[in-house]
Amino acid sequence: MRRTDREITNQEQMDSFIAQCACCRLAFADGVYPYIVPMNFAYERQQEKSIFYFHCATEGKKLQCMENNQGAVGFELDGCHHLKSAKTACQYGFYYQSVIGCGTITVVKNIEEKQIALQKLMQHYTGKLDWTFSKFAMERTVVWKLTVKEMHCKSSK
Repeated sequence: MRRTDREITNQEQMDSFIAQCACCRLAFADGVYPYIVPMNFAYERQQEKSIFYFHCATEGKKLQCMENNQGAVGFELDGCHHLKSAKTACQYGFYYQSVIGCGTITVVKNIEEKQIALQKLMQHYTGKLDWTFSKFAMERTVVWKLTVKEMHCKSSK
């Protein structure tokens, strides 16, 4: 990271910021152009590893990109946006926090792990953990597990 004065290295601070985010953008290589898609997510730490969970339909471009890239993916989250005003245009700034990283996505095939991941997704957005999922919904939903290889957090506050 070029601006090490803005880097957040404390894992608890990174985790806290991620918990406040509503969207995680996934980036896939797709031929000449990258393919970036905003996703709902859940996040947790497992034995010093950062893990994200996502869900999607059983077909579509995201799945094709994941398969074509053997699960290699980049990701980005941002928030805490606030404009810093000034007297001249060049003195204006923008306060924010962001997390950028890369890792490997795999499809969660174990039904119990899939249900747990979907519970975590729902908890992230609702605060509740006691959800049930029909067999129909489980069959029509793909759950991804992103194991983070590298992650950097930055704050311009």
